[in-house]
Amino acid sequence: MPRKLKVYQLESNPVCSPYRLIYPGNALNRSGDIEVKLFRDFGQSHCDELLREADLFIIQRMEMVPHLRELILALNRKGIVVVYEIDDDLLHLEPGSRQAALNSKEHADRIEDCIRACQAVQCSTAALASALAGIHSEVVVLENQLDRVPAFRDKPPRSPATIVGYAAGADHGHDWPAVCDAYNRTVADLSSQGAEIETWIVGDPQVYESIISPRKRLFPIMPRDAYLELLAHVDVSIIPLKDCAFNASKSDVKYLESAAMGTPVLASNIAFERTIVDGETGLLFANGEEFASQLQRLVSDKALARRMAKAAHSYVEENRVIGQHAAKWASTYSDWHARGGQLLARSSIAE
Repeated sequence: MPRKLKVYQLESNPVCSPYRLIYPGNALNRSGDIEVKLFRDFGQSHCDELLREADLFIIQRMEMVPHLRELILALNRKGIVVVYEIDDDLLHLEPGSRQAALNSKEHADRIEDCIRACQAVQCSTAALASALAGIHSEVVVLENQLDRVPAFRDKPPRSPATIVGYAAGADHGHDWPAVCDAYNRTVADLSSQGAEIETWIVGDPQVYESIISPRKRLFPIMPRDAYLELLAHVDVSIIPLKDCAFNASKSDVKYLESAAMGTPVLASNIAFERTIVDGETGLLFANGEEFASQLQRLVSDKALARRMAKAAHSYVEENRVIGQHAAKWASTYSDWHARGGQLLARSSIAE
């Protein structure tokens, strides 16, 4: 029996790792030809195992630091290919974001240094691959997929209010101002027409406070399963994004999550126009006025909302489950391993 290709992963961001490491790793382990092991921490015993067993080593969203440079060099000397995993444009953080405020001025430079030191890069979108093309010549797009899709469930009749949900999280406060006024105006207009709206905000107290209506609830950031169950109880999911370089490279995973839970989506055309067929699998908007009219439409036309929710659920179920894409992940890793000598020969990391 031929030896399995051994792929090791090092997690640094547990929020992103399900779609980027865990679900693909589980799918590859089920396939039988590749063995994937995830490290959530890293010590001497992990280093020894890597040097002894690994064919590929995937590092997630890491800055270059001296001990990481030494590890990459040690792995390369053993002929082990190191892959950089990235699912956001960390080189172009939006200045007003929480993430940008938390990072040092050297953050982007250290990220770029680490990307250049690796022999290959895997990312989540074609737009992100284009942004990285000037930094690395070996970039492959491996899109985010879900691990499973539950059966479609119709939304129960709501009384007295339609629930509109926004998963603002901890780092989307800079996206909300583009639609805040339009949202408050639309909620007031719908209320005057007899259609009450209850707003559910996940994660951001400032977004919550900006909503004028008293019908609102603030939820903490929660574990993934609890978050998905919350989406199932929402009637309309909204996903606003500011037009900026960082958002242009984002994946469509928030849409996939809502669609899988049978919840119709109103999303920014930034990032989501690559996935959503406007009017069929969701609604798109380009500015505040379009957001307002599309929200009116989605709340007022229950038949349209259900039809789009059902179509979106079918799209995800038929096209966006990791088992349907495991072969691409497997062929990518097998190819990188087969071309390891070539990739190592052109690696830019210096001893």
